[in-house]
Amino acid sequence: MIKTGDTVTLRDEPGCIIPAGRYVVSKVNPDSSFHVGGNTAVWPRRVVK
Repeated sequence: MIKTGDTVTLRDEPGCIIPAGRYVVSKVNPDSSFHVGGNTAVWPRRVVK
């Protein structure tokens, strides 16, 4: 489970606004999507395992 403050590495996904890279999670939403400092939500499927 992703929590606020976790560091995540995102994989590239066509059409995504947030590029691949390492980020710190700033907020987690009730639907399991999360934010990395902005208003755009990221889905957990983009996290590199």
